[in-house]
Amino acid sequence: MKIRKAKAAKLPTPSEADIQRQIIQYLELRGALVNRINSGAIKTEHGSYVRFNSQPGCSDILACYRGRFVAVEVKRDSKTKPRQEQIDYLESVRRAGGFGLVAWSVEMVEVLLNSVDWVESTLPATPTNYKKNNGMGASDERA
Repeated sequence: MKIRKAKAAKLPTPSEADIQRQIIQYLELRGALVNRINSGAIKTEHGSYVRFNSQPGCSDILACYRGRFVAVEVKRDSKTKPRQEQIDYLESVRRAGGFGLVAWSVEMVEVLLNSVDWVESTLPATPTNYKKNNGMGASDERA
């Protein structure tokens, strides 16, 4: 009698929408203000198109975490590559001082947020006049 090895069950790959939901929940759990950006177009009854988002390549998720702008372009897996305009958008976020990432898992976003935490922990202490001026920065008092 021959004994057959059982084939390992292959788990289904989560959809991009499932990954987006997980990432949004994780960002909110960490205290981020989160926005899901819907991009695309719809054809009107007259045959023209109406775009949902006017920013080419805008990331799927935009968030503010610890005062830092975070953009996350979600992909289903590592084989799914972002379009050039999505790469360009993430680069513009980074040039402006924000954090941009192409992610296919919550763990990747966790690493990004831990990096933001590290950056925040290495900054100099808040100036003593910060609270005195309601968080608006340097005093505008004139002598």
